Amino acid sequence: PPPTPLLADCALLVSQLSSAVDAACALVPCDALRTLADTRRALGAALLARMGIAGPAAVEEDVERKLDTIFADIDADGSGGISRDELAAALADMGLAVPAPALAQIFAAADADGNGTVSRPEFSVLVRGLLRESGVRIVPTAAAAAAAAA
Repeated sequence: PPPTPLLADCALLVSQLSSAVDAACALVPCDALRTLADTRRALGAALLARMGIAGPAAVEEDVERKLDTIFADIDADGSGGISRDELAAALADMGLAVPAPALAQIFAAADADGNGTVSRPEFSVLVRGLLRESGVRIVPTAAAAAAAAA
């Protein structure tokens, strides 16, 4: 029997999607994309450990206090911004061997204003994104965190 219009549409969509993936892999090696995803997962796990977050939720005030401490630790020269070298050193200190292309992509994404340093607000956006990717929700109070864990 001839394919139904829905099946034909699905087949066409799958074909187009495969072509799009092939095109993307031609521009950026798929291994590099996997490396970046793996690096983000490892960085998220390292930050969870460093921040002492063990459950599915973290309290906003605690997260901010821990982010202040971590940012100050990474900003070795006290300039108020994290350079690419400072980020690389911090990742190495966390035991993460981050390939240069993945580091460049993470840094570029975090440096939203493109000034060559990651400011405290930019750092917060980066870390909060990594926490979300790790399945952690940031909640306003300890009671909300307890409710999320239940």
